[in-house]
Amino acid sequence: MAPRGHSFAVGGSSADRLLKCPANVVERLKLPPGVATDVAFAREAAEEGSRCHDLMEQWFVTGVLPADAPPDERAQVEKAYDMAMATFDRYMPGAEIFGVELEVTSFLPGCFGTTDLVMLSPGWIGLGDWKFGGWFVPALYGNAANPQLLFYLSALRVTYPGLFKDRDKFLLLISQPKCVDEAEHVVVGVAELDAFDRQIEAAFVEAMNPNPTYSKGDHCAFCAAKVICPKWTGPALDFSRLNGAPPRLPGAKKMKAYGEWLGTALTLLADINAWAKSVEPAAHEWIQSGQTIPGWKTEPKRATRKWALPEDEIRDAMIGKGYSLDAVAPRVLRSVAQLEKIVGGVPPAFIKSESSGINLVPDGKPPAVPLAEQADRLTAATAALKKET
Repeated sequence: MAPRGHSFAVGGSSADRLLKCPANVVERLKLPPGVATDVAFAREAAEEGSRCHDLMEQWFVTGVLPADAPPDERAQVEKAYDMAMATFDRYMPGAEIFGVELEVTSFLPGCFGTTDLVMLSPGWIGLGDWKFGGWFVPALYGNAANPQLLFYLSALRVTYPGLFKDRDKFLLLISQPKCVDEAEHVVVGVAELDAFDRQIEAAFVEAMNPNPTYSKGDHCAFCAAKVICPKWTGPALDFSRLNGAPPRLPGAKKMKAYGEWLGTALTLLADINAWAKSVEPAAHEWIQSGQTIPGWKTEPKRATRKWALPEDEIRDAMIGKGYSLDAVAPRVLRSVAQLEKIVGGVPPAFIKSESSGINLVPDGKPPAVPLAEQADRLTAATAALKKET
């Protein structure tokens, strides 16, 4: 099925982001045309996920998986299918498939999405979502169902209202074989769906207002606008929070003040690192798309030497020159994890745990950090970009 491009303002994967930060719509619209809606560093995982989605769709349509499917991707698809069907059978025995990779249109202007699987049974609608990456996604966000699943369900009701005439129980599940062994799922009713519609509509309306709400959090993880968003650029550029060098104070006061200074510096470092993880991939993608960045270019990473011939040929040739097998290709015991996968378990007496070092981590919830409020905190490039939009 040919893709329709990106949904305006909100789609399934960005529903949670819109609810928590209506302003992300404004910030994304400031980006030049053609910039991906989600950050480039997720591309490799997204490409693998797309291949697995295609395999799953072929399986549903033809009844068989392609014989030439990569073994690891084939295994993921089979596990995802088994997990989902086990959950559907538990709640909706005898359910039938209504649609696979089904395009649905929201009641919000210009917004749509594609739901992976829709199942039907008397009184029930089941909606399945495949996730083939290593990023765990819960079916419940606090006490509410996952907004992505609710967005698809809401759009399904708009696109196929007849399905909802005699069905008022909705099974929403996420099958993510790399993360868990059972499908994440939640059951909701009409009241929860109606409440979501009101919430997403209110967030959409706010996003269109002159001063929408900004919010910084986990929902920013894959937002392309993170590179220019003031909630991220402000803290990342606000070195004034350190107030210069550590204070020079006597005795105990100095020790307390120095600890506080280090705490502020670490929080600032966390902000910068989180922001940088979005900036560099965005720059890579921009240059690779044919655009330029003054003072920057891309170039191949330093080459590493690898064998140009099959390893067994090299091994035999070196042995033929008089070198021993141990000198050329020594046998090495597999790692604990590798051996466990092969034999299914290793006696505990064979294993010991050793830390590779010491990490510095936040102690509980990091302290609240005041964000820069003035536009002059932004870089000249960001300010210029805002002026043009």
